[in-house]
Amino acid sequence: MQKAAFQSGIEAFPPALPKPFGAVCVCTRKRPFNEKEVERGALDCVTVMNPEDMTVHKYVCDLDTSWKVDHTNFPFFDFVFDEKTNNKTIYNCICAPLVKNLFAEEKRGRATIFAMGQTGSGKTYTMRALQEHATAAIFQNLARWNQGKGEAGEITCWMR
Repeated sequence: MQKAAFQSGIEAFPPALPKPFGAVCVCTRKRPFNEKEVERGALDCVTVMNPEDMTVHKYVCDLDTSWKVDHTNFPFFDFVFDEKTNNKTIYNCICAPLVKNLFAEEKRGRATIFAMGQTGSGKTYTMRALQEHATAAIFQNLARWNQGKGEAGEITCWMR
């Protein structure tokens, strides 16, 4: 995986889950600054180092009352998406393999995706896009599955 290609927003890594199905996959997405943050000249406190880790920068007051920047690296994510990564890339990396697993011949699977984070962190923006892509893919796969079986299939979905 090429760091320069990733940081420029080019889809440089393959859309596949790094762990087998049934395991938990932990991802994070850095959101871009909003207009207010740009206007007031907010400092960027998160650096996406590569598709698996990120660094958070924060000002801390030392014991001698001097200020310094503390850099904390978080290398334990399965995927880290920077602010330039589009929703389709995130869908391809996270959701597409799960949708494929739902229709696996040997054993139909189950999939759950949830988002957590503070207010304004981009959860709704990301999840709405993933729902749209997943819904389209589920119905396309269901139609193909029905054609091969010659009978109507049934699927139950809960999306909130």
